[in-house]
Amino acid sequence: LNLTDQQQEQLKPIYEEQMGKLRELYQDTNLSIPEKLEKLKGMVKENAPKLKKVMDAEQYAKWEKDVNQWLEQLRQRFQDAKQN
Repeated sequence: LNLTDQQQEQLKPIYEEQMGKLRELYQDTNLSIPEKLEKLKGMVKENAPKLKKVMDAEQYAKWEKDVNQWLEQLRQRFQDAKQN
């Protein structure tokens, strides 16, 4: 994303919080895979405005594209595993 040092500093607490939530989500055995994917999408949506404030338009567009590809890969992996 070619973030500046200042942007990295501003994003660090956001990502640290996100990593904690991801860890909790991963360890939650009460949720099914589809439920986890939906929660993950919600977490991404929740963080998007925070990231948009720090990133320029080009960086944000790349982040958005990358995260959407990642979510699609996760969804596809789940579908493939479900069929096998």
